[in-house]
Formats: sequence, structure tokens, C-alpha cells
Amino acid sequence: MGGLIYKETAGLLSLYRKNLVLVAILYGAMALALKNSFFLYFGVWMMGFYALSSFSLDEQSGWGRYARTLPVSDFQVVAAKYVSAMVFMLMGVTYGVAMGVLWSLVDSTFRWLEFLVPMAVVSAIALLSMAVMFLLAVKYGTEKARNFFLVFFLVLFGGFFLLGETNLLGEFPVEKLAGAAAWVEGNMVLSALLALLIAAAVLVVCLFAAAAIYRKKEF
Repeated sequence: MGGLIYKETAGLLSLYRKNLVLVAILYGAMALALKNSFFLYFGVWMMGFYALSSFSLDEQSGWGRYARTLPVSDFQVVAAKYVSAMVFMLMGVTYGVAMGVLWSLVDSTFRWLEFLVPMAVVSAIALLSMAVMFLLAVKYGTEKARNFFLVFFLVLFGGFFLLGETNLLGEFPVEKLAGAAAWVEGNMVLSALLALLIAAAVLVVCLFAAAAIYRKKEF
């Protein structure tokens, strides 16, 4: 399986190497200049989207048909994609932490806890998103997976906007949400770890589901 993981990561790096260097320089400079960690957090999410391109590479090269001739299982083929995506996202996290070290050296107001907790939460959301998108990509293809996620976020944020404009939540017990928010704020580290645990659990479920779908595909 190590060869499969190398194939995925090497293919992605050869495709995005120059782009990754440019983005790293640009996002790092903007994060330090504006003292805004959003650019470092977004980098983790972006790395997951880069990894999704491996499905497009496979579709263009006919990899699926060739992989069936190799002494590897369909589960290993799919698992290699998930692992390579996590490797890419870990690269984003590592870069973000490295920039955090540089930030802390030039800015005495920098606080590691306030930096790492959001990084963990964003990583959990990115991991969750990637797990679902990879499942959709196996089932429907890369473009449909991207389009589905775009529509999902448009509906999600559009729904929140409409709820606010129409005041449909006027009778909603907001104090319950306030209590939950207070608990999260008081237990930031635990909340971040729980988010990562939930994302990991969803990833495992999506991995096995994607492998089951891939096993039935014909190339």
C-alpha cells in the first residue's frame, strides 16, 4: 500500500508543486503582515481540495482499469487516496505551525492556545469535508462531488441568512445555544479534540463506504 500512497502524493506534488510554493509565500506573508491567522487555517482546507484532484488524474489516465491488474485490493486503492489527502492536510498544518513559530518571534501578543485551537477545529472540519467529498467522488466523479459541496454550502449559508431575515427563530430557545457556546468557550481544548475525534469517526465510515462502492465499479 505504500506504493499506492507514494503514487497519489507524488502525482499531486508534481501537479501542484509550483502552485504550493506560491501559495505558501503569499499566505504566509499576508498572515504575518495582517496578523490574521485565517490564511494559515484556510491552507489546511485548501490542501484537502488539492488532494481531491487525484480522482481527476485517475479518470484521465485510466488508472482504475490498470489498478485492477495489480496485487492490491480495492480497499487499499481507496484507502491510499484518503491517506494521501491526510498527508497533504498534515503538510498544511505543519506549515501553519511553522508560521506560528515565526509569528510568535515577531509579535509578543501572539498566543499559542488561541492559535492552535482554531487550527484543530478547522482541521476537523476540513477532514470531515474531505471524507464526504472523496465518497461522493468515488460514487459520482470529481466534478459532481465539487458541485455538490458548493451547493451544500450555498444552501447552508443561504438558509441561515433567510432565517435571520424572516425571524423564523424568534421563538427558538436561544439560551440553550448560549449555554452550549459558553461550555465550548470554557473547554476549548476538549472541544477541539472532540471535533477531531468526530471527524476521524466520519472519515472511517466514509472510507469503508467508498471502498464498497469502488469494489462494484467497472472500468
